[in-house]
Amino acid sequence: MLEAAEALEFERAAMLRDQLFELKNALKPGSGRALIPSGRSRLKASRH
Repeated sequence: MLEAAEALEFERAAMLRDQLFELKNALKPGSGRALIPSGRSRLKASRH
């Protein structure tokens, strides 16, 4: 059970890492991408 809880934290960390990467790329000059107005990522984390 402890391993499963830790795995969920790794999934959350990976999701946050991906969101930061997406935001950094959107802020680069000439990226051609706008930030999503709601502030939410287009990718959703699945919950099990």
